[in-house]
Order: sequence, then structure tokens, then C-alpha cells
Amino acid sequence: MQFAIVLDMKKKLFVSLVVFASLVFGCKPNEKQIERTWSIVSVTQAGTNLSANYIATGYKEIYGKNSAYSYSGQPGSNPTGSGSYTWDNKTTFKRNGTSSQPSVTCTIKILDNNDFQYTYVDKGDEWIFTFKK
Repeated sequence: MQFAIVLDMKKKLFVSLVVFASLVFGCKPNEKQIERTWSIVSVTQAGTNLSANYIATGYKEIYGKNSAYSYSGQPGSNPTGSGSYTWDNKTTFKRNGTSSQPSVTCTIKILDNNDFQYTYVDKGDEWIFTFKK
């Protein structure tokens, strides 16, 4: 009987350690997670929902190896462009040299294998972009 109790306690301790480790080590974005094509889910500018415009044009952002960045389907007169990005740390990255988009420092809100959300401020307006893989 005591053996069963000790085994049960060891099992609970092991599960607790696994959960703790996944929370501490598994939730931090890393540079490799951004490297893919992301399809738009929603866009807001200063609280105004612009999602329909971006979804209608099939807006995508592509983050590649060697800091390559490109986009397609942007509403307006410049639907495609390219530039570069710099991974600053686990919560920010910078995009620059991008045609028809401002050079900005983006704050990562969500980044995992399937979801990506970032914000940035341009001319006083906060932009929020949300993507799916």
C-alpha cells in the first residue's frame, strides 16, 4: 500500500515538473518559429478593424532565412514588396528596407508554430496584425 502511495506521488511530481518546464522553456518565441509564410487573420489600426480589406486581397507575410522578409496581397497601390528583418530578442524584431511599408520595431504578442501576432506604432497609431500558418 505504501509503495502505491509513493509511486503516485512520484507520478504527480513528474507531471508537475513537465508542466513547469513547458511553461518556462516552451512558451518563449525563437527566431526559427517566425521563418515561414503567415496568412492574415485580422488587422486593426488605432482600434479600427481593417481585416476585411487584407483578407480580401489574401495578405501574407513571409519571413525567411538570412533575415529575408516579403509580403504580398497588401491593399492599395503596392501589393507586394520585400526587405529584411532583424530578430532583436524573444519579444521584438525590426523590419526595415521594405518597399511601401515603414521601418518599424514590432512587439511579438504571440508566436508559436501555428499563430503569430505582433504590434507596432506608426505615426501614433497602434497596428495589430494576427496571422495563421
